[in-house]
Amino acid sequence: MVLLGGVAHAHAETEFMTNWQTRTYVPAWYEGRAFPTHESAITITFELIEDGKIADLSQTGVRWYVDGKLVKNELNGLGIKRVIIVNKKYGGGVSSIKITIPSYNGKLYEKTFDIPIRKPEVVIDVPYFKKGIERGENAMYAWPFFFNTTDVRTLNLQWTIDGKALDTKKADEAALLFTVGSDIPPGSRSTIEAIIINQRKAIENVRNKVFVEMP
Repeated sequence: MVLLGGVAHAHAETEFMTNWQTRTYVPAWYEGRAFPTHESAITITFELIEDGKIADLSQTGVRWYVDGKLVKNELNGLGIKRVIIVNKKYGGGVSSIKITIPSYNGKLYEKTFDIPIRKPEVVIDVPYFKKGIERGENAMYAWPFFFNTTDVRTLNLQWTIDGKALDTKKADEAALLFTVGSDIPPGSRSTIEAIIINQRKAIENVRNKVFVEMP
């Protein structure tokens, strides 16, 4: 779990421990956090920690607000410590969460925090110093991030080289072998573009480009 900012207003020894997660796609090697995008499902959980122990909220009303709108309260059941929401915002914004416990041991407790919303991205990795490449074959990679899928095979990848499109393939085949022939003048530049499209959600159509310099 991740402690986000913590102490409730009403009692110095009571704090909220909150966590959230989403299942947007990130490469297997990526060690950072997956962020939600438009229409991502987000699971949000919390515990109330009192004197170092998890408080028993099983008979306590808990109210959940998303962007100021009440989405769960005691009418939905007592002690609700987990909700799943579908984000309706687009990348660059935040989803604002507020958890309110109107009365626990006669006191009011509240916790507010924001969940960052991102756009799907494609990162082109050109693993050469200053994107300078060699004559012969050069490998570069297109990595998708934060698409609404857990299966990379639902993402289509298309490379273009100087405006010429190559055959479309699945995004799990991330590598492009770019061949520089001996007839290419030194100092020439090429534009490499990668386009990734989510087959299940065509609006997730993302591109990125880099410029590489010939030796």
